[in-house]
Amino acid sequence: MNASKIEIDNFGIPGASEPRSDFERHMLRGYGRKTTSKNKNTETNHLVVENIAIADQKIERNVQSAQIGPIDTQELRNSVTLDGVLSHLNAFQSIANANGGNRASGYSGYTASRDYVVQTMLQAGYNVTLQELPIDRWQLNGPPIFSKVSPKPREEFNYVTKEASSGFTVAFFSGSNSLKGVKLQGINLTIPSGELPNDSTSGCYEDDFSEFEKGNVALIQRGGCSQYEKIINAITAGARAVVLFNEGQSDQTGTIVIDLGKAVENGADVPVLFTSYEIGEQLAKESLSHDVRVDIFVNCSIIQTTTDNVIAEIDAGSKESVVVITAHLDSVKGGPGINDNGSGSSVILETAIQLAALGIQPKNKLKFVWFAAEENGLDGSYFFMEDYISRKADGISETFVANLNFDMVASPNAARVISYDEKLPTGSRALAKLFEDFYDSKDLPWEYESADSFLGVTDYDPFYEQDIPGGSIFSGIDTNKSAAQALMYGGNASEPFDKCYHKECDDIYNLNLEYLSQNAQAIAHAVMTTAMVDLNEFLDDNTGFNRGP
Repeated sequence: MNASKIEIDNFGIPGASEPRSDFERHMLRGYGRKTTSKNKNTETNHLVVENIAIADQKIERNVQSAQIGPIDTQELRNSVTLDGVLSHLNAFQSIANANGGNRASGYSGYTASRDYVVQTMLQAGYNVTLQELPIDRWQLNGPPIFSKVSPKPREEFNYVTKEASSGFTVAFFSGSNSLKGVKLQGINLTIPSGELPNDSTSGCYEDDFSEFEKGNVALIQRGGCSQYEKIINAITAGARAVVLFNEGQSDQTGTIVIDLGKAVENGADVPVLFTSYEIGEQLAKESLSHDVRVDIFVNCSIIQTTTDNVIAEIDAGSKESVVVITAHLDSVKGGPGINDNGSGSSVILETAIQLAALGIQPKNKLKFVWFAAEENGLDGSYFFMEDYISRKADGISETFVANLNFDMVASPNAARVISYDEKLPTGSRALAKLFEDFYDSKDLPWEYESADSFLGVTDYDPFYEQDIPGGSIFSGIDTNKSAAQALMYGGNASEPFDKCYHKECDDIYNLNLEYLSQNAQAIAHAVMTTAMVDLNEFLDDNTGFNRGP
């Protein structure tokens, strides 16, 4: 498995052949203004998204006068600006708008995002490689059906393909089946809904299915854990189909699109639907006094296609001490993925651009990688690591010694979370301290995230499994912020860090600009430090664990 070198001219991105400053000005024009670009006689319309106004938010520019840590990182930190990061985020939003509202791997929105990163890095002077990998792509083969057939009257629910106030969607990577008159059974439902998001834990535990009758359709309420966990538990209990419905709080009522990312084990013949709280509540209440039966028909298939990781590097630094700086570039199918993970992708993109612009010659080789198919189950990062292991066996000279991975660094109701505990490979302690030292220098509170929370969910996994130390920061997912965290960071207790996680509303307005600015500075500090230190000596420092708040 070898990555192939590519030569790229113009990918049809607006302004791609212009100098970068002109390109940024183009991308930051007013909202709704339609622009036109031409590529090889193909005319494409692009809806350009309004640049986020920064002046009305209190954002420190984080210009540093004191050195933090063993390397002076001030010049790079000052060069990685919020304006620069936002220019890329606006580009990703524009790409999603022009490609069905998403940037999912295997679809045109990801291809356009990939091409944008490639063109930008080529303009910055990097050598760029596309690493092709196979992925599964799910598709519906005809209109699905979801009907209540008993008790009468029969009721047909409306199929929708995007977020809506009512109706139902079919989960990406749902199974196929045709079910007639199958009994519906509720699973530990909270009707009426609790006051706070994630009050419901319907289907999160195997015990929730202790009275479930094998062969029924499981009716499960959103909240408390991932949809994937709920579906696995239902299939294990013998459900023939799963109907999920929204939790019921004021902003958790409608139908959403869910993307499971990959086929569910033993779920090839188990349809998975999502519907509104209103429909779920109706069915749950009827099932208390009646034997509710439903028809469900889903005809879908999984086809194999390809996608690409983007790898960018310059011919500088020791190949015996390679730092791999990573973020996943793809979104889920249900939304544009601007926080998840346009934020991480944009920060490492702007950091790479400014490193080159400043003419910094790193002591250690830096390899910037934008992974495809993270939302498909970390396919891109595992493929990347498998290729590295294969090439090492064939005698390549480069050695990966550290990974810096960034996923969701601008959640609206944010926290400052450093992904570290003592379970991680030796050297991870020193990388975590880079972020601790930066936050401490700004008198910003932070906390650790345990390995049990973050392993298995994003792209550092393949590195840790090969005993390669890693460092990462994170601003929160769709779990609730605690009262203690609200005191530390501000924001709203008992509300999700990112209520738009994996949803259509994860757009350009779903960003905490203050935290994005601070985290961009922290990431620039970590990249610059690892570029220039003696990594063998630096990674030996394992002092100071648990000195944070």
